[in-house]
Amino acid sequence: MSLELCVVYQRAELYIPKKKPKGGHLSEQEKEENRKLASERIRVEHSIGGIKRYDILSTPCRIHDFDIYDKVLGECPALAA
Repeated sequence: MSLELCVVYQRAELYIPKKKPKGGHLSEQEKEENRKLASERIRVEHSIGGIKRYDILSTPCRIHDFDIYDKVLGECPALAA
């Protein structure tokens, strides 16, 4: 793993949806926050699905120009949206 990737991961934040307490209910505000998180999460899930669907990471790539490879890798999630 390159140093650049390590720096990016160090700044990442983790967002976890609120869980309903045992025998309780979530407030409307908590439900709305969970909906917002779910809408963001589905975009990420669809992007990952696009990368998997086009086998961009699981098959050997014969593109030796990394700029073109980066563009192809960037387009696969866009096609999934």
